[in-house]
Amino acid sequence: MATYYVTEEQLDLIQKLKNLPAPLVAIMNKKYGIESLYNELPLTDIEWFNYLSGVNQIELKVRETLYRLSRVDDVGDKVYMEFTCGTPDWDCVKDNAFTAPLEEIKKWKTPAWNIEKAD
Repeated sequence: MATYYVTEEQLDLIQKLKNLPAPLVAIMNKKYGIESLYNELPLTDIEWFNYLSGVNQIELKVRETLYRLSRVDDVGDKVYMEFTCGTPDWDCVKDNAFTAPLEEIKKWKTPAWNIEKAD
């Protein structure tokens, strides 16, 4: 069984489609915003058909949402918390930011830092 990771919003849309009387028609009509979902997930047409018709050959799991801490420094630039040698530090590059589930991020939050969703 193949496993695909999706966002909560994508899974909600897929469940909505699956409960329609004719989910494949909805896909063809692009009525429910399925076009972007169809292009985002690497499912083949046969996998889409099988999943929507109830054949369980694939599994969809929700990808855990990750967060990061950011703040604006004294010159107005947005910076992100990172860890250098185990010590909290900051960096201008958001790809270097410390990302973690919300519970872990809350442990490091101080009044200076804002929590935001990581891309």
